Formats: sequence, C-alpha cells, structure tokens
Amino acid sequence: MKIHSNSTPARLLLALCIAGGAASVSAQTTNPSDNPRPPGMPLASPPTGAALSPTPFEPADHAFARLDTTRRGFLTRDQLGALERFPFDEADIDGDGRLNAGEFANAWGRYMSRK
Repeated sequence: MKIHSNSTPARLLLALCIAGGAASVSAQTTNPSDNPRPPGMPLASPPTGAALSPTPFEPADHAFARLDTTRRGFLTRDQLGALERFPFDEADIDGDGRLNAGEFANAWGRYMSRK
C-alpha cells in the first residue's frame, strides 16, 4: 500500500512527527539548573508564602533551604526572625549581614544544642 503525501492521514502523521520532534528538542534544551531544588524533602510553605520554621530534626541544609524563601543563597536576620535566640551575629563570620550555607550550618549545630 502506497501513501500519497497529499492524503489526510499522511499529513496528520507528518504533523505529529514534527510536533513530537519539537517537544523532544524543547525538553533537551531545558537547563535543570534554571530551577534549582534543594536535595531531600520538598520545601513546605503555609498559605502566606512564608517558610515554615525548621524542626530540630532537620539537617542544616534542609533548614537553610526552607528558610531561604527568596532563593538567593543566603539568609538575612529577618528571614531568621522566627528562630528565637538564633546566634546571627556570632554566625556572620564575614560581617556582611547575611549568612551563607556554611555560616548557617555552623550556627545551626550550636543553636540546636542550646534548645
């Protein structure tokens, strides 16, 4: 059986092949780092959009990701306001007014041991 390029089924098949190819090219060109996600548990947010306070059982990297609601890679004093008596000044080793993941991780251990 010969399919003519002018027939409707042949045009439909060609259109589906082209659309499928475009979708696979689109999927291949998406860069996963455009939308980074922290490892482990997904972030939880209440209806207000603010981060939920981390629990004492969370590792520092999960707590950092949960508190970094702006996804800028650092935490400010305001973002840590929910953590009562968190040693922000002690943790801010370079004195730039924000905590990177390393500074936070060091302080998180001390903070959790005081609770």
